Amino acid sequence: MNKVNLFYSNQTIVDSIDLSVPCVVMLSGLRSDTPKEFSKNCLCKIDKMLQQANLKANVCGTVHDLSFLNANVAKILCGINDKIFNKYKNVFVFGFHFFVPGFFRKYANRVFDLTILPRIVDEAGNPQPVEKVKDNFRKIVFLAHCYGIRMASMLDDILTKKLRELNYSQQQADDIQKQLVFIVESPSGIFTNIKATHIKFASLSDELMRYKDLYSTDNNITYNEQYNIIITPQMYKKTSMFKKIKNIEHSFWPLSICNDMTQQGKMTVNLLNKVFYNALTLERINGLGMLVDMDGVKKATVKKTMMKFFEKIPTQKVKNIVFVSYSVVNSLKKTR
Repeated sequence: MNKVNLFYSNQTIVDSIDLSVPCVVMLSGLRSDTPKEFSKNCLCKIDKMLQQANLKANVCGTVHDLSFLNANVAKILCGINDKIFNKYKNVFVFGFHFFVPGFFRKYANRVFDLTILPRIVDEAGNPQPVEKVKDNFRKIVFLAHCYGIRMASMLDDILTKKLRELNYSQQQADDIQKQLVFIVESPSGIFTNIKATHIKFASLSDELMRYKDLYSTDNNITYNEQYNIIITPQMYKKTSMFKKIKNIEHSFWPLSICNDMTQQGKMTVNLLNKVFYNALTLERINGLGMLVDMDGVKKATVKKTMMKFFEKIPTQKVKNIVFVSYSVVNSLKKTR
């Protein structure tokens, strides 16, 4: 990776984060590789959500340079035909990242060092008291879109190892990790095991990720407890108009209700906003139930044959690779 940075919504590079002020960090998908694009599409929506909730927080997001993959690896995968490459570039880049997650380890370490590590250790690198760390974690919330769940998983894994290195007991480490919250929208992997408090939101009509081949919701919003995922049948009224890769059901949703949304879409936005508000305001978190009220949400989903197939795959990593490969192939079919 050539460049790995955090930017505020005004496109200023983040060199350090004020631990005394609440902070929202957006973990981007693969298309937010410039500060201008990311600020316009993602960070401004978070600013608006904070205003609506009457909350104040620093807002920043991850921006990573994909030029190496865009210019070389992806082009090799697509062949030498520029027309094919330009048409399917994002799809192949998207799929490639699942097979070579090592490209993002430096990125994850950089984000961890800026956002999480200073909340655990003092300036001398010594572990801070457990309650102090919990207080610090209650002042940061991560929002992730699409591939951002892979970054959330890496950050969670690095945190698990760091707490062990700092000799916190297992109980202390578990209690600390619960205070960190990841909210994921349109996740590109659903089997990821994150120890921190986390919840995923997805649309069954998302043509990029094949959720509709995994679940049946009977036109209701449902919650799958095993994978911490809330599934809505359809976010927007005119989904059939958006069956290409850039379909609106996959985009980083407006985090406020708009007229084009279905009733389920509006309810999903309300649920996400409640989670976001509670994640930023609760002094302590002891379980996902403290973040979201599941009233009106069905807690049982019917698993389709494809879901049962995925669950038989032995490891989470392979499950995600197979799932995203399946999604990419189907997305390619939609664009032909």
